[in-house]
Amino acid sequence: MSNLNLFLQPRTTKSLFPVKNKTLLTSTKAELSDIASKIVESADDGYTDPLEVMIQAKKGFYVFDSIIKAMAGKASIPEGKTYETHSCLISQRATGVKYYYDGCNDPEWNALNAQLTDIKERMETREAYLKSLKGPVKIDDLVCEDTGEVLKEAITVFPAAKIAGESLVFNLK
Repeated sequence: MSNLNLFLQPRTTKSLFPVKNKTLLTSTKAELSDIASKIVESADDGYTDPLEVMIQAKKGFYVFDSIIKAMAGKASIPEGKTYETHSCLISQRATGVKYYYDGCNDPEWNALNAQLTDIKERMETREAYLKSLKGPVKIDDLVCEDTGEVLKEAITVFPAAKIAGESLVFNLK
């Protein structure tokens, strides 16, 4: 039965990357989208194993991502700021712009940053406590740290809600 596709027809092999008379270099965005659609359709129709398709895609991503990272700083465009070749419009511009305020010597920013740092540390401590709870905890005499006010009614504090998705994790060996 494992040699049958979803329509109970004999499974036939199909090229995983159906590129005809072209290379990735000369393919347009529409053609690349079509290739991706055909690969997904092949898996949906039972011609290819979805897990194998995903493994090949993950490995391909690893290869191409490694190449992109290695070429950063090496590749450049001629003739100024914009260049078009192989159905690609390439431009050069500033990316990842960040501002650093610690050296501004602004007393108001420094005070706000100190408060923010303190609040973040307090939040992390409290979140660690809430994650550690195994069940609801009843607190009778709770004192508000900011005002010193004693809360009259007992409250129940619950553990943090844990929400997680599930996905396949690939570790290349």
